[in-house]
Amino acid sequence: GLDVVVSNYGASASGLLPSASIYYYDMLAYKLLMEEKKLPVFAGKTVEKVGYSDGCKVYFTDGSFVICRFSGTEPLLRIFAESHDYSDAEALADTMKEFCK
Repeated sequence: GLDVVVSNYGASASGLLPSASIYYYDMLAYKLLMEEKKLPVFAGKTVEKVGYSDGCKVYFTDGSFVICRFSGTEPLLRIFAESHDYSDAEALADTMKEFCK
């Protein structure tokens, strides 16, 4: 199951785009993303590309993205999303989290 450790909404690392972050740990969810290459359906979004070099990062044609990756310091999976508005970033992070439950 998923244990939500932190839910944090604020500015992105660059400070330019709104972002949303969710932290949790679930190895089965990570296997779906990284080994089976399955993705959730992101409503209203068109996937441009998917990168697997640092977790599973889904890029969308509108410039937004969501990434699910292991923490480098804790036994957690982290979900980060950036978009042009907070509600969209939150929706991307929530969609990825629900997919991984």
